[in-house]
Amino acid sequence: MIHRWGAFSVIDYKDARKLAAEVLLYDGLLIPTPMPWDEQRWISEGWDPARLEARLDQLGDIAIKANWDQTAQKAWNTKMADLHQDLKDINSDEAKQGYHMTRRVLVDQERRYRPAGVIAVEAFAAYQSEGEFQMHEQDRNQRSEEFNFLVAQRILIPNEEDSEESLKRALDVANREDFRQRRRRFHDFQRGIWAGLVPSDAADEIALLIKEYNETVRTSGRDFRVETAILTATIGAGAVAAAVAAAPALFGGIGIGILTGVQVATIGAAAAGAVLQIASFATGHKDPAEAAYPNPTGAMFHQIEEETGWKYRTSEVAGASRPA
Repeated sequence: MIHRWGAFSVIDYKDARKLAAEVLLYDGLLIPTPMPWDEQRWISEGWDPARLEARLDQLGDIAIKANWDQTAQKAWNTKMADLHQDLKDINSDEAKQGYHMTRRVLVDQERRYRPAGVIAVEAFAAYQSEGEFQMHEQDRNQRSEEFNFLVAQRILIPNEEDSEESLKRALDVANREDFRQRRRRFHDFQRGIWAGLVPSDAADEIALLIKEYNETVRTSGRDFRVETAILTATIGAGAVAAAVAAAPALFGGIGIGILTGVQVATIGAAAAGAVLQIASFATGHKDPAEAAYPNPTGAMFHQIEEETGWKYRTSEVAGASRPA
């Protein structure tokens, strides 16, 4: 098994909306953590180790804790010293360059954190803006990292959603084994597409594969419908939520998985009309056997769309990249 990790800087864990896309894209997130003797410096720098610890607990095994120890800091200092004159020449933002060098150090040191049973790790800098990877075209993984960024920023996570709830919803999907298997197939697809393709073209290709997969599901003839009881307006929203909480397995066959987390909260807070809307959203088609597909690459994103409602945007509608 080959894992794909995104390497973070000391501040990248803070933005929950960005994290929501990253936990869907990567098998693990390589996150620098302070040594006990260095925590006060982290507090002084505003890197908030207490908040970081809470985030690590939330991410669970998706987070790979990387000790920001003397070995890592020495490597960082060496890279920054080599870059210092260039920073003067190009008038670059040294703070942003420093955060990027943290990611690069963790990419170089991924072997320190490889778990048992994983034969190899592909570690990439998880860029937070388009401008960042444009500044680092000399990096050995730049094309793959640009592609990863483009895919992440094209997963449409609505700005009006609460960012922490978005992350919870993404974690619900990312922790499912069927989704992880689909993501591995997507990574296999990515490894095979580089000949003659630039990252933006490859990212556009994903939209076509998703459309193809969705159309196959739509025409498969394997319909599913929500239980009639859920569609009945005389059953209050609170009663529906209580039923789901008491016997979630009974609701597992309606095509959107067991209703947990944010979905239960949504139903519990909804009026009868909103319950009907949720039921309408759930009505659709089950996936046919993926083994029958010539190219099931779109399955990963199909599952994201089905379970979160977040679409994958093409380059024409993606709009501006995330801010730095």
